[in-house]
Amino acid sequence: MGRPFGSPNQPEFQTSVLKHVLKLLEAPKGPILEDFPKDAPDMKDQPAPVTQLVCPISFDAGKEHLSETERLLESFAEEFSQMKTWYEKYLTKNGRTTVGISGLSPEEARDLMTTFIRNEKSIEISPELSIADTLRMAIEDIKALYFEAVSAQPGQPTDSRSLAEWFWGKTAAAQVINEIRKISLQKDTKEMKLLGKLLLIPRNQLYRFEK
Repeated sequence: MGRPFGSPNQPEFQTSVLKHVLKLLEAPKGPILEDFPKDAPDMKDQPAPVTQLVCPISFDAGKEHLSETERLLESFAEEFSQMKTWYEKYLTKNGRTTVGISGLSPEEARDLMTTFIRNEKSIEISPELSIADTLRMAIEDIKALYFEAVSAQPGQPTDSRSLAEWFWGKTAAAQVINEIRKISLQKDTKEMKLLGKLLLIPRNQLYRFEK
């Protein structure tokens, strides 16, 4: 789950790693296990492109038989599983988190979002909170989990702009939030319409979804 060739956009270091790997072919016998003698350069102070997942994978293979909505929800489930692994690494290292304002576990927050989109009747919420408030806070928890997960990945930029561009432009979670936004706008209650109009997607990111 790491980067065996170091961080992106550092061709000199990556070439050095590759040459070292190829040099192992000259050994008289194997197997060989050898550490690379240099550490990867630190990218913290370098300008970085939009944040990417450490191990990008295709979430569409084998889903041709599913509806567009179900493909999206399957992709979200797989993506969430990957991000949860990195989130747990973040927790181990830092011992604290901003996830949890909804009172739901990350899995419960994920399930609430998918259940709402599927229009299933099994949504369980606190009697003190409305469905709009619970959804909003569950989504905030999912966003926080993704952002903290990214910060546990080696070589990732963690400034707010890079995180926002990555999350709203690259993730299945953002597409799921947009589906919730569209459904909320169709609801009859003022609270749900307000949720869809103002509280789910930042205004400066709406252009991605209003096409």
